[in-house]
Amino acid sequence: MQVGSPHPPKSKSFWTLLTSEVVFPVQVRGSAINLVLLTTSTLGLFFLKSKIISLVFSMFRIRAVTQLKDTLWEEMKKQLELKRVQQYAVDLTLDPDTAHPKLILSDDGKQVKHGDVWQDLPDNKERFSDCVDVLACQSFSSGSFYFEVQVKGKTDWDLGVAKDSINRKGFIDLSIKNGFWTIVLRNGNQYLSGDNSSDHVYLPTVPERVGVFVDYEKGLVSFYDVDTAALIYSFSNCCFTEKLKPYFSPYLNKGGTNSAPLIICTVNQARCCCYEAS
Repeated sequence: MQVGSPHPPKSKSFWTLLTSEVVFPVQVRGSAINLVLLTTSTLGLFFLKSKIISLVFSMFRIRAVTQLKDTLWEEMKKQLELKRVQQYAVDLTLDPDTAHPKLILSDDGKQVKHGDVWQDLPDNKERFSDCVDVLACQSFSSGSFYFEVQVKGKTDWDLGVAKDSINRKGFIDLSIKNGFWTIVLRNGNQYLSGDNSSDHVYLPTVPERVGVFVDYEKGLVSFYDVDTAALIYSFSNCCFTEKLKPYFSPYLNKGGTNSAPLIICTVNQARCCCYEAS
């Protein structure tokens, strides 16, 4: 038996060496790199999304704060304007000589309501004969004045100022040409300019106390919701040439649904103003 040296091991081919010694390690390393890159990319995207979300929320917060500041500033301006006109508050009493015979006035002259019953009163020239209206005793021919009236619980009312020389007999149209600057409430939710029945005044809340301000020289008559300090309506560029009197109408009783009185209120910011007693 011939004894010889064992067969030498087969040499690895170039391809085998290339794939086993070079390519595979590179693939492994490449996979690791790709994994790192993928992980880094995912984390980066996550942080980017988080940053964007944070920025969006910050923008919303800034906008909300800005809107809140604007709202507060507007509310402050309204309150300051109301306080300004309240400085011109005057003490008023209702004139019984002007009251329609169905109106009932309180003893202190601060309240008026519709009584349904015709009272036997003299038909003097100052008295309203058909419209359930009444004027104040006081009249004004210069400067500024302001008064407040409680209208709580009413479905209908008229408020404003009128010329001292207005017609008080028969049906009365509450127009500027007839000497009236008023706003009216009808049916519990329809606020109108007395000068134009189609001129609706839209209010977000129902006023329980209405303030009336007049600047005689500027020709301005403004109405305010005292509780919210909101401006309800204004007549501007008016031409006043004679005495003005505060004007009130509790309107009809309407079967008791509108029985609450109009009440002239004490104004917190009242100060002395000069007026003429008619």
